[in-house]
Amino acid sequence: MNWWWLGLTVRSNYLPDNTPEFAQAASAAMAFSTANQVKVLSYTGRLDKGEIVALGHRLGVPWQLLWSCYQAGENMCGRCESCRRFIRAFQAQGLAIPGLIQRGE
Repeated sequence: MNWWWLGLTVRSNYLPDNTPEFAQAASAAMAFSTANQVKVLSYTGRLDKGEIVALGHRLGVPWQLLWSCYQAGENMCGRCESCRRFIRAFQAQGLAIPGLIQRGE
């Protein structure tokens, strides 16, 4: 593998690991430390989560391969901040929330 995808978002760029500078530094570190010059890529850094979900929907993203939750388990918890952002992004686009979110509580 020559690349690693990073899911940056425009509204989370206050987090140090969610900035273009972090992606560039990570890419430089991976190129330095791996034999195959791995690059860190992100095409979503100028999009908010709703726009990312809309784009993913248009492209037919296999949402079952996504893990956005802070918790471990068989399904995403549906309660942590990352899950709540995920849910809000789907709701903002008028899309059904993928079945990988645990329901309840």
